Amino acid sequence: MWNLNEVKKIDYKGDYIFEITFDDGLRGAVIEGGTIAWLNGADIAPETLYEKVEASNKTFSGSV
Repeated sequence: MWNLNEVKKIDYKGDYIFEITFDDGLRGAVIEGGTIAWLNGADIAPETLYEKVEASNKTFSGSV
């Protein structure tokens, strides 16, 4: 469940991949399906990003 975590850092890694870091230390990559704020009015949906990063981390940790 998302509990109002804040996005602290976003790094563009190339090829539409962004690494997102949240205030609780959760960090991971989001590929073009996530939302990021742009000057044209599109805005960030941190709960969507958080869920994608959380799911991505579970997938990677389960495959090791």
